[in-house]
Amino acid sequence: MQGTQTQEATGAAVGQPGLARTLIAGDRILVTVTAKRPDGRVSISKVFDHTGSRIDNEGNAIEGASLNLDAPAGQGAEPTFDVEAFRTLLIQGKKSEADSMSRTYQTALIGYKGQGGTTAAERIGNAVYANLQAEDGVSPSDGNHLVLRREQVVAKAPFRGSATEPGVWLVQLAPTWGF
Repeated sequence: MQGTQTQEATGAAVGQPGLARTLIAGDRILVTVTAKRPDGRVSISKVFDHTGSRIDNEGNAIEGASLNLDAPAGQGAEPTFDVEAFRTLLIQGKKSEADSMSRTYQTALIGYKGQGGTTAAERIGNAVYANLQAEDGVSPSDGNHLVLRREQVVAKAPFRGSATEPGVWLVQLAPTWGF
């Protein structure tokens, strides 16, 4: 029993490996946009720190609009999914238990979103889309510009080996050029 308690305390202290749920100090948000237009290609690359401030590749602040990464007030705690426990169930051949765990998480996430909750990835997607509209003329409507709808902007969370390990959130986009 003592060994189990020590392992649980150690796991809680360092954080379990898995996909990031929140931005932490040292995280970066990398945005790349490439599209073909009638007279060539357009390419946009931006890097932001964990606060949404625009930075260069070395982490130095540079000019450019920041991202608004604020969560809506009163959204409550985002549901969590224990990736390691899920993997363990699958490895042990307990598919029905793993499926049940996944359904429970999905149901909790739907309830959370139904009450106005947003995930870090959704907040990053919203902020990146607003930034591209303001700085780069991106629009969901046809015209002589990059055509991109909000639902096409997806932020991919980094995998963390521990709760304090920084990572890179990727937002890679390939919009069309409107006419």
